[in-house]
Amino acid sequence: ENNMSGEGPKTTCGREAAVEGAPSSQFPMISIAEANSISLQHATPMPPVEKKLTELAGCVLAQDVIAPEDVPSVPTSIMDGYAVVAADGAGERTVVGAARAGDKNNTTVTAGNVSYITTGGVVPPGADAVVMVEETVSSGNGLVNITKAAVPRQNIREVGSDISKGEIVLSKGNKVGPAELGLLATVGAVTAQVLAQPLVAVMSTGDEVAE
Repeated sequence: ENNMSGEGPKTTCGREAAVEGAPSSQFPMISIAEANSISLQHATPMPPVEKKLTELAGCVLAQDVIAPEDVPSVPTSIMDGYAVVAADGAGERTVVGAARAGDKNNTTVTAGNVSYITTGGVVPPGADAVVMVEETVSSGNGLVNITKAAVPRQNIREVGSDISKGEIVLSKGNKVGPAELGLLATVGAVTAQVLAQPLVAVMSTGDEVAE
């Protein structure tokens, strides 16, 4: 039916009324973004809870995670080879022990002696460099020939070179995923404070939804 008054079409909630007498609302239509903004203004953070490392996936950290110690905590080798005294230079040396990753090693390296070492092995006391195995030749009978002189601290992963004690490794608000779990395990964290996860309910109203 034509509007004979010359006025524009009546609107309901910001939309044109389909027919005369259509229901109206005192509340204006707003965008989803605006609705989300209003909701967040009235939302409060969930309280922190402590969870085990195995329960942290998908959680949000409630506080910073601080490294309790240096990583690595001891100097380790980044090569398979021999821990040496750099000042000895090249030449034949006596192998006095072995330092393998994960093993305890009480060997002390002195001038003229070396210790076999694997990647990740703790550099024994007295040694100040690691010569890669490709720069050595086994002479047999517990002897090895160092074919290239070392420089101090070569091929050594220094204390705290990955993470320093007291360093923030993860910040409050970070979401915990696979990479974050690995980092937490690296610094020895067995638990962490995270925000409690809310319980969400979805309610439908109106007659638009039918089984």
